[in-house]
Amino acid sequence: MKVMAAVDGSTISPSVLDIAGRIAALLHADLEAIHVGDGLPATISHLLRDHRTPLRTADGLAAQELRRAAHEPDIAALVVGARGLPEGRHPAGHVTQELMTSLERPLVVVPPAGRPSHRMQRILVALDGSAAAAEALRPLMRAAQDAGLTIVVVHVLDPRTAPPFIDQPHHWCEAYIQEFRARNVVDGDAEIHLRAGDPPERLLDAARQLDADIVALAWSQTLAPGRAAVVRNAVADGELPVVLVPVAAS
Repeated sequence: MKVMAAVDGSTISPSVLDIAGRIAALLHADLEAIHVGDGLPATISHLLRDHRTPLRTADGLAAQELRRAAHEPDIAALVVGARGLPEGRHPAGHVTQELMTSLERPLVVVPPAGRPSHRMQRILVALDGSAAAAEALRPLMRAAQDAGLTIVVVHVLDPRTAPPFIDQPHHWCEAYIQEFRARNVVDGDAEIHLRAGDPPERLLDAARQLDADIVALAWSQTLAPGRAAVVRNAVADGELPVVLVPVAAS
């Protein structure tokens, strides 16, 4: 089993390699880098050599070659950078966006504003309460549990439609959490936290407050206007790597 890190000439490549290496260690998998095209910078070549990371090269269209490699049976995860620069009109560069919307398996995206982390212990799993999201994320939660990670489930309630207990005594909140745990088949060891407000903003706030190291989101793989606000925000403005799990892949 391998974890594959997509590297290029951008400044985010060292972070991609670092995150991919941490995921590989958790999964007891090998780490392999892939570069599409010519001209890998000497700094990245030296980094790969220093860490004894094998490099695969390919020619052709970057998204197509990365997608082909990611679908090989021994590849557990593909890790990519959102984009090389911290600013841009879109949540990710065109290659990463194409992978986000077409790859039929989980994709790890490292945001350009990512903060350095020396650990991988707590995974924040966002559940919106839908059966499709819970089903899509369940294999990831099992794998995270097997790898020894603490699973931190966050459910953001819309304050306009939130149950009346949101401002009521603690036992009402606990009752809702237990019902939510049972309905979404969340393991009893997982933490469950409720938030109320705008989901994109509240999710990033929760990631910081709950000391998460990585975020997992299920989504429908569409970046059409008005869609995927949580994914857009997490990839463009977040500080943590994001595991994107296609709902259709469940």
